[in-house]
Amino acid sequence: MERNLHGLRRGSVAGSTQRVDDGPIPVVWTITGSSRVSGSPGWVETEASVALAERLARQAGTDYEGGKQIIMNSLGGIPIGRPSKPIEVANLIAFLASPRAATITGTEYVIDGGSILVA
Repeated sequence: MERNLHGLRRGSVAGSTQRVDDGPIPVVWTITGSSRVSGSPGWVETEASVALAERLARQAGTDYEGGKQIIMNSLGGIPIGRPSKPIEVANLIAFLASPRAATITGTEYVIDGGSILVA
């Protein structure tokens, strides 16, 4: 159920970056105005997720890496074998907000380590 809600939430974000009739709903502000793009991260290794992995590890009688594996298993696996790091997500958003991405619009960038297969 939680994974379905995650997919629904992503669909809402993606839809708002692609529909013109929604009005001005910029996701990323750029130097030249706004660009209708979104970055959709999967599991990111933040302070909160580290605390969760540590708590799960204690409950399971394992170490932090074991706690991370419990989370990855609950997500159905992460092909790159680890969660994203905050700097990796920040780098994507910084690029999308930069002049180098001035012509990119109406797009969703999934940064989830390959968890969601895109056809």
